[in-house]
Amino acid sequence: MPDWFYYDQQGQKIGPISDPELRELIDQGLILPDTKLETDSGHTGKARQVPGLFPAAGQNAPVGAEAYCTHCGSPIARQAAVCLSCGCRPDTSNKFCRGCGTALNPEQVLCVRCGTPVQTGQDQYGSDGNGEDVPNYLVWAILEALFCCIPCGVIGIIYAVGANSAAETGNCALGRKRARAAKYWLIAGMVLAILAIILGTFFRILGEIGAGV
Repeated sequence: MPDWFYYDQQGQKIGPISDPELRELIDQGLILPDTKLETDSGHTGKARQVPGLFPAAGQNAPVGAEAYCTHCGSPIARQAAVCLSCGCRPDTSNKFCRGCGTALNPEQVLCVRCGTPVQTGQDQYGSDGNGEDVPNYLVWAILEALFCCIPCGVIGIIYAVGANSAAETGNCALGRKRARAAKYWLIAGMVLAILAIILGTFFRILGEIGAGV
């Protein structure tokens, strides 16, 4: 098999990658059917044009697979809570049609192939479909790292970024867990900053008293 190159959403050429690496990126949802691929010999085309990379749109689902993962397009059981191909919740994205597995545009509200309504996707906080959002503490963490407590702010940034990433992949339970950790570190940073101000003021007053004696 030839080595592959692919172009990301910004049009940047990435590679070379092997055939197993290509399929792993597809499983992770980083390469979609409309992603531009290029071989080491210079031939280009869409990923969906490569035989065997993606299930043909509208094909008969295997036994037990009554739907498709909206994150990676893999056939799954309709009641499945997690897609075994990408590890995400199968009904919280809008990259693929739930009914037939066809790749979708972000603006679509209805699959033109089978008529299935398209998931609206997630807002900037992420949602698991039950009205529970993943809080976004990234801005607060950055401000704390800049103006309050650098160590706690940096740790808060790490957890906030992890929460956002988990929410974007549909794993809102993990996102909320990481968001809580970010919140705890933000609170810890503010408490330490307040204690530092109190202690600094106390020792300054002691110094002024000592100098006046």
